[in-house]
Amino acid sequence: MSIVILGAALACNASAVAAQDGPECFSKFTKFNVCEKAREAQAGLAATLPMKMNANITMSTAIATGPRVIIAAVWNIDKAEFDARLKANNTTVADLASKMDIATKNSVCSLDVMAAFVRLGGQVQYLYRTLDGTIVMSPLVAAC
Repeated sequence: MSIVILGAALACNASAVAAQDGPECFSKFTKFNVCEKAREAQAGLAATLPMKMNANITMSTAIATGPRVIIAAVWNIDKAEFDARLKANNTTVADLASKMDIATKNSVCSLDVMAAFVRLGGQVQYLYRTLDGTIVMSPLVAAC
């Protein structure tokens, strides 16, 4: 009985949130609510976190704000090590950011569901931070 009440309360809360969504939440082509889908994607992703993306990066949190899903990822090095690696590879933050922008777009847009979400007006952003909390990159995918 309490599960049914909880489910009804959550459904009412979701309806109230959707009713408060502004014009930025609705596709220009349809009445599709991208903010609602962003919240659904965030909830599904958050349940799987933390998740190792590779040996150096761990996806730690996901939030939804308006039509955007923001995924925080931690690089398993501190800012000083990040800078040292850039210098050792004779590259700049701008060069690395450019490569990460392309890789992030390719990754998001290669997934059919995410590509459809973005095409309808949704956005996916990654915030890459170092172990000591410095955000070093924040690629945004707003088009596929």
